[in-house]
Amino acid sequence: MSRRPTLVQVLTLVAISGLTGLSANASPLASLDLIVATTGGCCSPSTLPNVYHLDSTGAFLGFSYSPFSATDIAVDKAGSTLFSSANSGTIVATDPNGGLVRLISTPLSGINGLAVESNGNLLAASGSNFYTFDANGGFLGLVFSQEAPFGPFGVTTDNVAVFPDQGFCCQEEFTTLNFFDLETRNLTEVPTSFSSIRALDVSEDGEIIVAGDLRTNGFSSTTGIFRLDMNGVVLGQIAGPQNVTGLAVANLPEPGTAMLIGVGLSLLGARRRRASSVRCGLA
Repeated sequence: MSRRPTLVQVLTLVAISGLTGLSANASPLASLDLIVATTGGCCSPSTLPNVYHLDSTGAFLGFSYSPFSATDIAVDKAGSTLFSSANSGTIVATDPNGGLVRLISTPLSGINGLAVESNGNLLAASGSNFYTFDANGGFLGLVFSQEAPFGPFGVTTDNVAVFPDQGFCCQEEFTTLNFFDLETRNLTEVPTSFSSIRALDVSEDGEIIVAGDLRTNGFSSTTGIFRLDMNGVVLGQIAGPQNVTGLAVANLPEPGTAMLIGVGLSLLGARRRRASSVRCGLA
Protein backbone atom coordinates (compact mmCIF):
# COMPACT_ATOMS: atom_id res chain seq x y z
CA MET A 1 0.00 0.00 0.00
CA SER A 2 1.45 3.36 -1.02
CA ARG A 3 1.75 6.01 1.65
CA ARG A 4 0.18 9.44 1.34
CA PRO A 5 2.86 12.01 0.39
CA THR A 6 3.97 14.53 3.01
CA LEU A 7 3.34 18.23 2.53
CA VAL A 8 7.06 18.80 1.93
CA GLN A 9 6.96 16.27 -0.90
CA VAL A 10 3.87 17.96 -2.34
CA LEU A 11 5.51 21.40 -2.22
CA THR A 12 8.60 19.99 -3.90
CA LEU A 13 6.42 18.50 -6.63
CA VAL A 14 4.61 21.82 -6.97
CA ALA A 15 7.90 23.68 -7.39
CA ILE A 16 9.18 21.23 -10.00
CA SER A 17 6.00 20.82 -12.00
CA GLY A 18 4.88 24.45 -11.87
CA LEU A 19 1.29 23.35 -11.21
CA THR A 20 0.49 23.23 -14.90
CA GLY A 21 -2.94 21.67 -14.40
CA LEU A 22 -5.96 22.37 -16.55
CA SER A 23 -8.10 25.44 -15.98
CA ALA A 24 -11.30 26.74 -17.49
CA ASN A 25 -9.81 30.16 -18.22
CA ALA A 26 -6.78 32.36 -17.76
CA SER A 27 -8.55 35.65 -17.06
CA PRO A 28 -7.07 37.69 -14.20
CA LEU A 29 -9.05 38.44 -11.08
CA ALA A 30 -11.08 41.62 -10.85
CA SER A 31 -11.59 43.51 -7.61
CA LEU A 32 -14.18 41.86 -5.33
CA ASP A 33 -14.10 38.58 -7.29
CA LEU A 34 -14.19 35.45 -5.13
CA ILE A 35 -11.90 32.44 -4.98
CA VAL A 36 -13.69 29.47 -3.42
CA ALA A 37 -12.07 26.17 -2.47
CA THR A 38 -14.13 23.03 -1.95
CA THR A 39 -13.39 19.65 -0.43
CA GLY A 40 -10.23 18.14 -1.89
CA GLY A 41 -7.54 15.59 -1.11
CA CYS A 42 -5.62 15.69 2.15
CA CYS A 43 -2.14 17.16 1.60
CA SER A 44 -2.24 16.15 -2.06
CA PRO A 45 -3.44 17.79 -5.28
CA SER A 46 -7.13 17.20 -5.98
CA THR A 47 -8.03 14.85 -8.86
CA LEU A 48 -11.01 17.09 -9.68
CA PRO A 49 -11.18 20.88 -10.04
CA ASN A 50 -11.81 22.22 -6.55
CA VAL A 51 -10.96 25.93 -6.73
CA TYR A 52 -13.55 28.18 -8.38
CA HIS A 53 -13.26 31.75 -9.64
CA LEU A 54 -16.56 33.62 -9.18
CA ASP A 55 -17.57 37.22 -9.60
CA SER A 56 -19.05 39.12 -6.66
CA THR A 57 -22.55 37.80 -7.45
CA GLY A 58 -21.39 34.17 -7.68
CA ALA A 59 -21.31 33.89 -11.49
CA PHE A 60 -18.83 31.20 -12.58
CA LEU A 61 -15.68 32.52 -14.28
CA GLY A 62 -13.27 29.58 -14.14
CA PHE A 63 -11.76 26.75 -12.12
CA SER A 64 -8.39 25.29 -11.20
CA TYR A 65 -6.80 22.77 -8.84
CA SER A 66 -5.51 23.43 -5.34
CA PRO A 67 -1.92 22.32 -4.58
CA PHE A 68 -3.08 20.69 -1.33
CA SER A 69 -5.97 20.79 1.14
CA ALA A 70 -5.47 24.26 2.62
CA THR A 71 -6.35 25.56 6.07
CA ASP A 72 -7.13 28.94 4.52
CA ILE A 73 -6.77 30.86 1.27
CA ALA A 74 -6.28 34.54 0.49
CA VAL A 75 -5.69 36.78 -2.54
CA ASP A 76 -2.70 39.12 -2.53
CA LYS A 77 -2.57 42.57 -4.11
CA ALA A 78 -1.01 41.19 -7.29
CA GLY A 79 -4.01 38.88 -7.83
CA SER A 80 -2.34 35.60 -6.83
CA THR A 81 -4.23 33.04 -4.73
CA LEU A 82 -2.39 32.08 -1.53
CA PHE A 83 -2.75 28.65 0.07
CA SER A 84 -1.70 27.97 3.68
CA SER A 85 -1.27 24.72 5.61
CA ALA A 86 -1.34 23.80 9.30
CA ASN A 87 1.64 21.53 8.62
CA SER A 88 4.00 24.04 7.03
CA GLY A 89 5.00 27.69 7.15
CA THR A 90 5.35 27.80 3.37
CA ILE A 91 2.58 29.63 1.50
CA VAL A 92 1.92 28.61 -2.11
CA ALA A 93 0.92 31.41 -4.51
CA THR A 94 -0.84 30.45 -7.76
CA ASP A 95 -2.23 32.30 -10.76
CA PRO A 96 -5.90 32.02 -11.94
CA ASN A 97 -4.94 28.88 -13.90
CA GLY A 98 -3.57 27.21 -10.78
CA GLY A 99 -0.02 27.63 -12.10
CA LEU A 100 2.73 28.20 -9.56
CA VAL A 101 3.70 31.86 -9.11
CA ARG A 102 6.04 31.47 -6.15
CA LEU A 103 6.60 29.85 -2.75
CA ILE A 104 6.57 32.23 0.23
CA SER A 105 8.66 30.91 3.12
CA THR A 106 7.91 31.97 6.69
CA PRO A 107 9.54 30.78 9.95
CA LEU A 108 6.24 29.31 11.18
CA SER A 109 5.76 25.56 11.59
CA GLY A 110 2.13 25.84 10.48
CA ILE A 111 -0.51 28.42 9.55
CA ASN A 112 -4.10 28.09 10.77
CA GLY A 113 -5.49 31.16 9.04
CA LEU A 114 -4.28 33.63 6.43
CA ALA A 115 -5.35 37.10 5.31
CA VAL A 116 -3.93 40.01 3.31
CA GLU A 117 -3.95 43.47 4.87
CA SER A 118 -4.95 46.55 2.89
CA ASN A 119 -1.27 47.55 2.59
CA GLY A 120 -0.39 44.17 1.04
CA ASN A 121 1.23 42.62 4.11
CA LEU A 122 0.36 39.03 5.03
CA LEU A 123 -1.36 38.27 8.32
CA ALA A 124 -1.03 34.68 9.53
CA ALA A 125 -2.62 33.05 12.57
CA SER A 126 -0.57 30.38 14.30
CA GLY A 127 -1.13 29.20 17.87
CA SER A 128 -2.31 32.17 19.93
CA ASN A 129 -0.50 34.74 17.80
CA PHE A 130 -1.12 36.84 14.73
CA TYR A 131 2.09 37.19 12.71
CA THR A 132 2.66 39.94 10.15
CA PHE A 133 4.92 39.35 7.15
CA ASP A 134 5.68 41.39 4.08
CA ALA A 135 4.45 40.09 0.75
CA ASN A 136 7.59 37.94 0.37
CA GLY A 137 7.48 36.36 3.83
CA GLY A 138 9.76 38.78 5.68
CA PHE A 139 8.83 38.91 9.38
CA LEU A 140 7.43 42.26 10.56
CA GLY A 141 5.90 41.56 13.98
CA LEU A 142 3.37 39.63 16.04
CA VAL A 143 0.33 40.28 18.21
CA PHE A 144 -0.75 37.89 20.97
CA SER A 145 -4.45 37.05 21.27
CA GLN A 146 -6.19 34.61 23.57
CA GLU A 147 -8.89 34.26 20.92
CA ALA A 148 -6.70 33.67 17.86
CA PRO A 149 -8.52 31.80 15.10
CA PHE A 150 -7.89 28.14 14.39
CA GLY A 151 -9.10 28.44 10.82
CA PRO A 152 -10.13 30.94 8.16
CA PHE A 153 -10.34 34.65 8.99
CA GLY A 154 -10.31 38.04 7.32
CA VAL A 155 -9.03 41.50 8.17
CA THR A 156 -10.73 44.88 7.72
CA THR A 157 -9.16 48.00 6.23
CA ASP A 158 -8.72 49.41 9.75
CA ASN A 159 -6.75 46.34 10.87
CA VAL A 160 -9.40 44.36 12.72
CA ALA A 161 -9.22 40.57 12.39
CA VAL A 162 -12.63 38.90 11.94
CA PHE A 163 -13.05 35.19 12.66
CA PRO A 164 -15.77 32.79 13.81
CA ASP A 165 -16.04 31.25 17.26
CA GLN A 166 -17.87 27.98 16.70
CA GLY A 167 -20.46 26.65 19.15
CA PHE A 168 -19.72 23.25 20.67
CA CYS A 169 -23.04 21.76 19.61
CA CYS A 170 -24.40 22.68 16.22
CA GLN A 171 -27.91 21.72 17.33
CA GLU A 172 -28.00 24.23 20.17
CA GLU A 173 -25.36 26.90 19.66
CA PHE A 174 -24.98 29.70 17.16
CA THR A 175 -21.66 30.91 15.81
CA THR A 176 -20.41 34.28 17.03
CA LEU A 177 -18.03 36.51 15.09
CA ASN A 178 -14.94 37.79 16.90
CA PHE A 179 -13.64 41.24 15.98
CA PHE A 180 -10.08 41.58 17.30
CA ASP A 181 -8.43 44.98 16.92
CA LEU A 182 -4.78 44.25 16.13
CA GLU A 183 -3.68 47.68 17.37
CA THR A 184 -5.65 48.10 20.62
CA ARG A 185 -6.10 44.32 21.19
CA ASN A 186 -9.76 44.87 22.05
CA LEU A 187 -12.06 41.93 21.35
CA THR A 188 -15.73 42.33 20.42
CA GLU A 189 -18.15 39.45 19.91
CA VAL A 190 -21.11 39.70 17.52
CA PRO A 191 -23.86 37.02 17.40
CA THR A 192 -24.97 35.52 14.08
CA SER A 193 -27.73 33.22 12.85
CA PHE A 194 -25.24 30.57 11.65
CA SER A 195 -24.86 27.15 13.23
CA SER A 196 -21.40 26.90 11.63
CA ILE A 197 -19.05 29.01 9.51
CA ARG A 198 -16.41 27.09 7.57
CA ALA A 199 -14.83 29.88 5.50
CA LEU A 200 -14.63 33.66 5.84
CA ASP A 201 -13.05 36.76 4.35
CA VAL A 202 -13.66 40.51 4.47
CA SER A 203 -14.12 42.72 1.42
CA GLU A 204 -12.71 46.23 1.34
CA ASP A 205 -16.21 47.60 0.68
CA GLY A 206 -17.13 46.66 4.26
CA GLU A 207 -18.84 43.27 3.90
CA ILE A 208 -18.03 39.91 5.47
CA ILE A 209 -18.30 36.95 3.09
CA VAL A 210 -18.86 33.60 4.78
CA ALA A 211 -19.56 30.01 3.78
CA GLY A 212 -21.58 28.02 6.28
CA ASP A 213 -24.95 26.89 7.55
CA LEU A 214 -27.54 29.63 8.10
CA ARG A 215 -30.23 28.67 10.61
CA THR A 216 -33.52 29.53 8.94
CA ASN A 217 -36.25 27.98 11.09
CA GLY A 218 -35.80 25.95 14.24
CA PHE A 219 -33.26 23.25 13.42
CA SER A 220 -33.47 23.82 9.64
CA SER A 221 -30.56 25.47 7.90
CA THR A 222 -29.44 26.63 4.47
CA THR A 223 -25.88 25.87 3.35
CA GLY A 224 -24.19 28.36 1.07
CA ILE A 225 -22.13 31.53 0.65
CA PHE A 226 -23.55 34.67 2.27
CA ARG A 227 -22.87 38.40 2.56
CA LEU A 228 -22.95 39.91 6.04
CA ASP A 229 -22.58 43.43 7.35
CA MET A 230 -20.24 44.26 10.21
CA ASN A 231 -23.05 43.58 12.69
CA GLY A 232 -23.41 39.98 11.53
CA VAL A 233 -26.68 40.67 9.71
CA VAL A 234 -27.20 38.64 6.52
CA LEU A 235 -27.44 40.90 3.46
CA GLY A 236 -27.94 38.18 0.88
CA GLN A 237 -26.79 34.86 -0.53
CA ILE A 238 -24.17 34.36 -3.27
CA ALA A 239 -24.48 31.55 -5.78
CA GLY A 240 -21.64 29.05 -5.67
CA PRO A 241 -20.54 25.46 -5.03
CA GLN A 242 -21.32 23.39 -1.94
CA ASN A 243 -18.81 21.92 0.54
CA VAL A 244 -16.82 25.16 0.67
CA THR A 245 -13.68 24.86 2.84
CA GLY A 246 -11.92 28.09 1.88
CA LEU A 247 -12.94 31.50 0.57
CA ALA A 248 -11.05 34.63 -0.40
CA VAL A 249 -12.12 38.06 -1.68
CA ALA A 250 -9.92 39.74 -4.28
CA ASN A 251 -9.39 43.14 -2.69
CA LEU A 252 -7.33 44.49 -5.56
CA PRO A 253 -5.99 47.98 -6.32
CA GLU A 254 -6.55 49.80 -9.59
CA PRO A 255 -4.95 48.01 -12.60
CA GLY A 256 -2.03 50.43 -12.88
CA THR A 257 -1.28 50.14 -9.18
CA ALA A 258 -1.50 46.34 -9.35
CA MET A 259 1.14 46.29 -12.11
CA LEU A 260 3.48 48.39 -9.99
CA ILE A 261 2.91 46.08 -7.01
CA GLY A 262 3.76 43.03 -9.12
CA VAL A 263 7.00 44.63 -10.32
CA GLY A 264 7.82 45.71 -6.77
CA LEU A 265 7.34 42.18 -5.41
CA SER A 266 9.67 40.78 -8.07
CA LEU A 267 12.37 43.37 -7.30
CA LEU A 268 12.04 42.85 -3.55
CA GLY A 269 12.31 39.07 -3.94
CA ALA A 270 15.44 39.44 -6.12
CA ARG A 271 16.95 41.85 -3.61
CA ARG A 272 16.36 39.43 -0.72
CA ARG A 273 17.90 36.55 -2.69
CA ARG A 274 20.92 38.75 -3.52
CA ALA A 275 21.33 39.72 0.14
CA SER A 276 21.11 36.06 1.18
CA SER A 277 23.82 35.13 -1.34
CA VAL A 278 26.11 37.87 -0.04
CA ARG A 279 25.67 36.70 3.57
CA CYS A 280 26.49 33.16 2.54
CA GLY A 281 29.63 34.31 0.71
CA LEU A 282 28.24 33.24 -2.66
CA ALA A 283 28.43 36.58 -4.41
